[in-house]
Amino acid sequence: MDKKTPLGLTLFARRCRDEGVVYWYACQYQIRTRALLDRKAAGHAWYQATYNGVVNYDWCLTTVSDTGRACDCVGLPLAYSWWALDDDPITFHYQANGSPDYSANQEYNSAKVKGDISTIPEVLGLGLWQEGHCGIYLGGGWTIESSSGTDYLTGKKVRGVFMGKLGKGTKWQAWFQYPWLSYPNDNSWIIKNAPLTEAEMQNNAFVFASYMMGHGWTLESVCGILGNLQSESRINPGAWQGYVQPFPTPADKVGFGLTQWTPYTKYTQWAGSDYQSGNKQCDRIIYERDNNIQFYPTTNYPMTFAEFSQSTRDPGYLAQAFLYNYERPALPDPRTRAAQARAWYDYLNKYPSPLQPPTKKLPYWLLAYMGGVHHGSYRI
Repeated sequence: MDKKTPLGLTLFARRCRDEGVVYWYACQYQIRTRALLDRKAAGHAWYQATYNGVVNYDWCLTTVSDTGRACDCVGLPLAYSWWALDDDPITFHYQANGSPDYSANQEYNSAKVKGDISTIPEVLGLGLWQEGHCGIYLGGGWTIESSSGTDYLTGKKVRGVFMGKLGKGTKWQAWFQYPWLSYPNDNSWIIKNAPLTEAEMQNNAFVFASYMMGHGWTLESVCGILGNLQSESRINPGAWQGYVQPFPTPADKVGFGLTQWTPYTKYTQWAGSDYQSGNKQCDRIIYERDNNIQFYPTTNYPMTFAEFSQSTRDPGYLAQAFLYNYERPALPDPRTRAAQARAWYDYLNKYPSPLQPPTKKLPYWLLAYMGGVHHGSYRI
C-alpha cells in the first residue's frame, strides 16, 4: 500500500474536488450507490435530518451514481489513509496506516501538535478544526473540506468537496497535525557536497514541493522549478558547483545551492550562518519573488515571478520560463528541463513517500540527465 504523506493528502483532496465528490455522512470515498445510501441511512440519524428544507436522504438519492464517490468531512482525510490509491483498481483497507475510525473531534483531540488558528504555520496538509468539523490546509491561506458551502474559486454552492480561504472571521478555530502523518521539516533534507542518489533526489523533491506548496505555490510551478534544480544541483542544498568548495576561487565564478546562485555570495550573505538549510533556500526563492529580483519576464515568457508561482500551465512550459527568466545559463537546455519538470509532476502526483521513496523508478530518459551539478549555470 502506498506510503501516505501530507503532500499526498492535499493532492488527493484536490482530486476529490475535481471529481465532484459529494457529501454523504459517514462515507470515505465509497461509490455512492443506492445500496450504500440505504445502509448508511439505516445507521445514522443525519440522513433523516433536513437541510434547506430537504431531507438529507432525499437529496442524497438524487446523487446516486455508479461511478461518483462520497465523503463526509473527516471521511476526506480518512479516505486518503484507507484507500490504496496506487492499486488498479484502488482498494479499501479499513483503519489502514495507523488511522483509526475517528470523528473530527477525535482527530483533533488526539493530535499532539496543534494550536489556535491565528498561529497556523505554512505547513502543507495540516488539519483544520472547528467543533464537530474538520478540513485540510493547502498552504498560502487556502483550505479544502467536504461540507456544504461556496467554493472560493468558482463561487458555486457545493454539497461536497470545495476550496476556501482563511481570513478575518474564519470559521476555523484551530489547526493540528494528523497523528497518522509524518510532516517534513528542515531536518528532512539530504544535504551534502556530493552527488545525490536517485532516492535522495526524490526525497528532496518531496520536501521542496511540500514546503513551497505550503507557502501557496502551485504544483505546476514547483515542478517547473524542480526541472531546473535537477540540472543545476540535483536538488541538493549543499552542492557547490562541481562539488568543489570555492576557496580561494573567485566568488563571481562559483555557484551554490539548489539554484546554484552565482556568485554564491548573493545568497550566502543574505542567508547567514545557516546558508546550507534547504528551507532557508526555499525562503530565498520566495523572497526573490516577493521583492521582484532574479526573475525577469522575457518576450517568450512574459510572466512575473508572482504570476509564475500561481500558474497552472504545463510544467514543461514553466520549466522553460524559469530557465530563461531566472536561471539564464550560458548554454540553455530547455527540452531537457521541460522533460524533467513533466516527469517530476507525474512522480509527485503518485503520492510518493518523503523518506522511503516508492520502488517505482524514474524514466530511463530522465535518469540519463542526472550526470551531476550542471556546469553551464553561469548567469548572463
